Amino acid sequence: VLMFRLPAFSRSVMILDALLVFLALGGVRMSTRVLRNYVHTFRAQVPGMATLVVGAGDAGELAIRELRNNAGQGLRPVAVLDDDPGKLRMKIHGVEVVGLITDMPEIVDRLGVSNVLLAIPSASRARKDEILLAADALGLRCYEFWVASSLRRVTVDEDGAGNRQLMTSD
Repeated sequence: VLMFRLPAFSRSVMILDALLVFLALGGVRMSTRVLRNYVHTFRAQVPGMATLVVGAGDAGELAIRELRNNAGQGLRPVAVLDDDPGKLRMKIHGVEVVGLITDMPEIVDRLGVSNVLLAIPSASRARKDEILLAADALGLRCYEFWVASSLRRVTVDEDGAGNRQLMTSD
């Protein structure tokens, strides 16, 4: 458009118009995201049993999002614990990483949580058992978040008689 001379409009009007349209579209997208975050923060206030999420990685983020989107579970994430001190004070969907896993007794007393959700799929079974036994000793109801960590290929195999069978492979 700027290459062609339009006698009714100066080039500066065209440039300003493009800039304003760009800013308006960006503002709409940003306001949508801000509103969505506000709604998630509001949803966090719904009643539910205070739950401590153990694990601030991808699975922990996914677990918090799942609990927020499905309030029917009856669990409300209030804090996160992790082994990595670098993640302290980080917020995941508005839920703060408040301490290390070894700080669980103090955090439980301070926040009055009644449940713990383990969201560390990469941990060994022995480490998971250690965390869950420590939580059970504190009188917490324990949950473990499962994540589908692999995909399997599914193919349809058809024999000569027209029978179809699904075959899966790793």
